[in-house]
Order: sequence, then structure tokens, then C-alpha cells
Amino acid sequence: MTAYFRRKVCSIPVGKTKVTIVNKTTAPLEESEFKVMLELMGAGSGNDRSGVNLVTVLDVSGSMRGEKLEKMKIAMLFMIKKLSPIDRLSIVVFNGGFHRLCPLQQITENSQWKIENLVNALVANGGTNISTGLQTGLKVLNDRSLTRGRAVGIMLMSDGQQNTQ
Repeated sequence: MTAYFRRKVCSIPVGKTKVTIVNKTTAPLEESEFKVMLELMGAGSGNDRSGVNLVTVLDVSGSMRGEKLEKMKIAMLFMIKKLSPIDRLSIVVFNGGFHRLCPLQQITENSQWKIENLVNALVANGGTNISTGLQTGLKVLNDRSLTRGRAVGIMLMSDGQQNTQ
């Protein structure tokens, strides 16, 4: 099977974000090496946008050992670098149980360093109970006090191999 790619550069009407789209016109029926990364970059300091309250829910079960855990750490470190002081982040980890590594906190130089250390220290072991991780992530968002004008999101990083209820 031959895969075809098109590359487009589009501008969002506001004019502050540039989007590059690589469109794969055929989808393979088997596993593929095609990787996806989305990076949005705006002009200016970023303080003219609404802040985001983001909860990352990370799978640290035994099935994530090795390369999966290392790739998750790299993705998290990349994301942390992209957040700014108007954003807040919380990290929830789960395996057979769950643990909130850090509360929803503003991304400052100091907190960024602390959060990166938490991510680098992650170790995979135990079973997988995705629902407890997601429920904890929702609780973090429901319990937040600063909500006005803020976008919210939950990012789940897992291999999806649930084996605990």
C-alpha cells in the first residue's frame, strides 16, 4: 500500500496562530509508523489568551514499563515547557490505585522545575485501573476555586490495557 501526504500551511483568521497540516490521504489497516504531534504557537507573550486548568492523568501501571513510560515522560516534559504562568497544571497518576502528585498549580519557573522532577521520578508497577485515575482528575477540576474565564482539560496518557476494576 502506498501512502500519500499533502502539506498545507493555513492561517487561522485571527492571524495569531499558524497551523501546518500533514494530511495522510489513506489510512493503513495495520500498525503504522506515522506519528502525530500538534503544537499551537501564538504571537506575543501568550498573556492575551485565557489560562487553562489542565489535569494530566498518567498510567504508571506495570504495562507501561520501559519505552512506554519513557515516551510518556518525554511528552509530559514537552507539554510542561509549553505552559505559561497563566496556566495551571495538576498531575494524577494511577495503576491499581491512584495518587495526586501535585495539586492544580500555576506554572512558574519554580513549579515547572518541581513538576519536571515529579515526572522524571515516575516508576511503573502494578495493575491498571483507568477509571480511578479519570475520576480523580475530574475531582481535581470540580474542586478548583479559580474558574472564571479559564479553559479546562483532562489529558489521559495510557496504553489502555485496563486489568483492574
